[in-house]
Amino acid sequence: MAQAGQNMQFSKENLITLINESEALKMLPGILKDKLMTSVLAQGEAKQVKVFNTLAEEQRKFAEAEQEYVEKSAKAYQDYLSELKQASNSIVRNLNKKVEEIATKKDDQKAEDLLKDM
Repeated sequence: MAQAGQNMQFSKENLITLINESEALKMLPGILKDKLMTSVLAQGEAKQVKVFNTLAEEQRKFAEAEQEYVEKSAKAYQDYLSELKQASNSIVRNLNKKVEEIATKKDDQKAEDLLKDM
């Protein structure tokens, strides 16, 4: 529904759809939404068009904000994954260095043991 308001032309059916599916009105209890619907539909066409345009604009703004949120969330997640990869690579490098040091010490110890045995 976030994009519905962007491409709709005014009609009573589209007005009803906007009222029923509007993000701005979703928090209203059903009884209040029904009263709002009745009140708006009882108004003249000029008032209905004004309400329609207002709701359509709010839906457009909501869709833009939603898209911006999705894009920022995706970027933040990509940044997190990138940092995680860098940290993992650093840990692996450090572990490999430690393994190499241990192997070198083992070789040195073996050499010392061989010298002692001679």
